[in-house]
Amino acid sequence: MAESAQKSITEMFIEGTKIDEALARAVQLALWRHKQMGVPIVVWRDGKIVEIPPEEIPVHGPPNGAGEAGAASPPVPRRTVSATYENGVLKPDAPLDLPPDARVRLTVEALT
Repeated sequence: MAESAQKSITEMFIEGTKIDEALARAVQLALWRHKQMGVPIVVWRDGKIVEIPPEEIPVHGPPNGAGEAGAASPPVPRRTVSATYENGVLKPDAPLDLPPDARVRLTVEALT
């Protein structure tokens, strides 16, 4: 039985398609997370190390499958944002750039 499972894994490596697709999704997810957290990425371009700022990272929204039913949603990055409380509504001082229907945990601390 273990031999047939090993053949299946070997066949998957030889074919490569599923592995290539998984790696491509992982790269898109990593790029998206960097952009969400405001963290630059580093690439090798023209024989040099080049830092790409988060606003120039070439990804626009969660990778395919990240928000689909049954698929795990990428975690929302942790960060601190100031907000103003007006008429019963908290208004963040900066855009949150969250994926659709993201659930967040809110901790309130008064600023003086």
